[in-house]
Amino acid sequence: MTTPEWHHLVLVLLAYLIGGISPGYWLALTRGVDLRAVGTQSTGASNAARVLGQRGFYAVIFLDALKGMAVTVVASHIMTDAPDLWQFAAALAVVAGHIWPIWLGFRGGKGVSTFYGAWCPLLDWGGFIPAIILVLLCLVSKYIFRRSFKNTWLVVQPLYPAIIWWLTRNHPDHLPITLLSTAVVLLILFAHRRNIAGMFKTTHPARQTHPAT
Repeated sequence: MTTPEWHHLVLVLLAYLIGGISPGYWLALTRGVDLRAVGTQSTGASNAARVLGQRGFYAVIFLDALKGMAVTVVASHIMTDAPDLWQFAAALAVVAGHIWPIWLGFRGGKGVSTFYGAWCPLLDWGGFIPAIILVLLCLVSKYIFRRSFKNTWLVVQPLYPAIIWWLTRNHPDHLPITLLSTAVVLLILFAHRRNIAGMFKTTHPARQTHPAT
């Protein structure tokens, strides 16, 4: 018996709500700090490290990735009679929930760990293929261009939908899956818009002006 589509929509909504549960925010709150009021005001691992230290940084990465992975794995078991694109929709929703959590006034993290956690189990764990390719490209680019890993990641990330497009070229939901993969990359790049702007920002000391007094 085919599950009604409204059940799938409910699962996608639940994925969004689960995505909004922020480990970084709650761990920092145990130390009396609201991450939305310090540093970059993000609830992600990088900002959490200001409060929680290096161990906290890795703990938040792990928990954010686990959150995304749990949602996708559960969706794959519940949506067995639905097209694969519904699993991709749930993966997109958990990332969107992480970036714009309804529980925290739509002020969350930047979605990277949750994205990889949610996307790797897709396509019967074939989602690991583009993840591995991108990490290798980042490492090579970092070595060649002497840039930070974060900067090289932002540069190669737009390749992700192209890799998904190739992997699913014979899949019946080829186009919708590619579009959803493109959408999640755009969400993450939008969340990193300040970092991207900083990559292209140049300063000209000779042209600097003094602030008004």
